[in-house]
Amino acid sequence: MKSSRLQIITPYLLLAVAFAALSARAQYSFCWIDESFYIALADRFYDGAVPFIDEWHPAQVYAPLLVPVYALFLQVTGTSDGIILFFRYAYLLVSFLTALVAYKVLSRDFGRFASCAIALCYLFYIGANIQGLSYYSLCTTFFLLALLCAWGTWQRIRDKKDADGAPGAARVLLPFGGGSFMALAIICNPCVIVIFALACLVALFVCIVAHRMGSFIPFVWAIAGAAVVAAIYLWYIFMQVSPADILANLGNVLSNHGENLSFAECISNYLSFLPMSRISCIGTCTLIVFLLVWRVSKREITAQFKLIVICIDSVLLVTGVAIAFFTSLYPNMAFIAFVEFAIPVYLLSPQLSPQKHPELLCFWLPGIALSLVWQFSSNTQAGGMIIGFSIAAYGSFITVLEAFSKPEAPDASTANDVELGRLIIDARLAQLGHVLACCSVVLIVVVTITIRLTSVYSDAPWSSLNTEIQ
Repeated sequence: MKSSRLQIITPYLLLAVAFAALSARAQYSFCWIDESFYIALADRFYDGAVPFIDEWHPAQVYAPLLVPVYALFLQVTGTSDGIILFFRYAYLLVSFLTALVAYKVLSRDFGRFASCAIALCYLFYIGANIQGLSYYSLCTTFFLLALLCAWGTWQRIRDKKDADGAPGAARVLLPFGGGSFMALAIICNPCVIVIFALACLVALFVCIVAHRMGSFIPFVWAIAGAAVVAAIYLWYIFMQVSPADILANLGNVLSNHGENLSFAECISNYLSFLPMSRISCIGTCTLIVFLLVWRVSKREITAQFKLIVICIDSVLLVTGVAIAFFTSLYPNMAFIAFVEFAIPVYLLSPQLSPQKHPELLCFWLPGIALSLVWQFSSNTQAGGMIIGFSIAAYGSFITVLEAFSKPEAPDASTANDVELGRLIIDARLAQLGHVLACCSVVLIVVVTITIRLTSVYSDAPWSSLNTEIQ
């Protein structure tokens, strides 16, 4: 009984310790450009600056989300002294609550280990290591919450399926909340609307083809949630500036974007950041081709074969993570390495259908889509696309740990000595595979924690990590 209780509370204790560590970390280092600039935007709008007329930087699109937080601090304290730390603690609180939600929602299907790893990775990862309420971090948070709402909706439809879908308030509240969070993510990065629109259109097409329009009802509620948030946001904007003035100044805002790359250049940059090194890239591609041929030829995938594959794949993962961590300007590219690592593991699964791997539709594809959106909408190159790959990596955790789940002990009562010996060997090989899978996930979690606690944003010198903000 004590062991069971300890297993239940351990993930929450780990998240609490992480929250305490990040609370201490928030008092150190300073980002001289981005972090203070975002707060300055909130200050300008609070003082009466008109969006799209008095401000031309594209980041102003998400600044209205910061104004209530900024106003609250000023109303309580009467001064802006300490606003940097307040914004950092505000994001930390939001991210901690989101991590708890992620663990609670996912642990129902994927166990404590995978869910806790995802929650910890999310809690410690932050775009560009900007600790405040940046549009990088808020977009990641809102996008993940939208996906968790989608997952929760699917859980209830799956477990309590009837003619109308999920019963009770969950039929409305979860998809409505998912759409609301997606709208907030769109405010942080307007290009995210492409992902939401495509998801709705594809779902509508599938429902029409399958003659199951009732299954589209959750998407209707999601669209309604997004519409409510959009209406409130547009009301705030149009109270200050007319649509005609926005259109007249839109060219100035868009010209402030930074690099204006062509479609081909964006795709070229995106592909150039995917391989961690020539060795890991060639090795992973070779392994994927080999496994595809193996599956097409319908050869048996034994426990020994799976162990050999994950051993080779693990070497490639460690190589990619090491190169990203020690030689790259973007150490969090370890997320990309893990997504690449998960592809051969996925090909080892008995069934490749998305129905058997719902994490593909809920995390992998949305994450990859988000990485593409950031590549096209931001001049941060790999720094932006890693945001999407962090989401895809959470799905990869699930794929890897499900493919190498902890094996059960062989049943000695129904097997002869020869069969029992073979079953014992297979169980031990599967156990080794399970250990390697868990170690691969732990590696990414440890790297993510290390980066958050020790890395300083590129605009500041490393020595500033030792400077405490009062």
